[in-house]
Amino acid sequence: MTQQYDLDDRLRQSARKLREWNWLAAISTRRAEAVVILRDEARFLIQLGLQHPTEARRIGRLIVAYRRLIEALDRMTQPEGADVA
Repeated sequence: MTQQYDLDDRLRQSARKLREWNWLAAISTRRAEAVVILRDEARFLIQLGLQHPTEARRIGRLIVAYRRLIEALDRMTQPEGADVA
């Protein structure tokens, strides 16, 4: 029971971090640093999903949301006119 509670708490913390960075992305001048932080959290969530396969769907949704935010930040940091591969 404690492990499930800890998992729920950790997923709530990760969702809160995602919401905070989603808001901060618009005003941040250090987007490259934000991308590093978000990638670390996404990697952590991947490992968490492997440890808790019963919660894979819930964790997967968070991972996808992190990926979308990372991609948006990457687009914001690219200079205008840069070719996108």
